[in-house]
Amino acid sequence: MKMRINLFQESGTLDNRAIGAGVYIVELRRENEEQPIPLYIGRSVYMIKRSGEHLFEFNDAPEYFGLETLDLDDKKLELYFRILEFLPNATKSELREKERYHIAERNPVTQFSSSDWQIDDRLKVVKDKRAELWETNNSE
Repeated sequence: MKMRINLFQESGTLDNRAIGAGVYIVELRRENEEQPIPLYIGRSVYMIKRSGEHLFEFNDAPEYFGLETLDLDDKKLELYFRILEFLPNATKSELREKERYHIAERNPVTQFSSSDWQIDDRLKVVKDKRAELWETNNSE
């Protein structure tokens, strides 16, 4: 796999808050493109553990985040995990509420806007969003 994975890195080191509870986002970024594509927003009492599970699924099936197997060999692409809110004292219901708030605010393309469930046709929506944001910028 040539695609880069950034798992909660801040200035080259792990953002220690990822060990705890909070809400995180997974974005698709491309070299020389300013605007990332928000793919997924999640919540966990151990964000780094849950993100590791996401990566395991993604490695087996890139369509988990709306990508194709060929995308794994694109060294210009990066799967970027970052914390949206660190909530070390939040209850599970508070985490869920914050997650839904961020989903509604940021509209990750692989999720329904009203819940944390992922949509079925992730490949198409990610492909369409890439064309909208990135390919149109390159044609200027």
